[in-house]
Amino acid sequence: MTSNKKVPVAGRAEDPTLTRAQLMGAKRFGYPRDIVAAVLEDGASYTMDQAEKLVHTFLERKVK
Repeated sequence: MTSNKKVPVAGRAEDPTLTRAQLMGAKRFGYPRDIVAAVLEDGASYTMDQAEKLVHTFLERKVK
């Protein structure tokens, strides 16, 4: 009998966290450095998904 449960892979790391400076220099991230610097906090760590959501939210906001 086989199970449909996913078995975690041994040694597999969680999503890596990056600092604001690392994200500002990452070519894969693809957002301008000044926007990343304005949105992300210095000293905090973010996953790539978290950082993308924060920057995307900033870019899509309504300006009064």
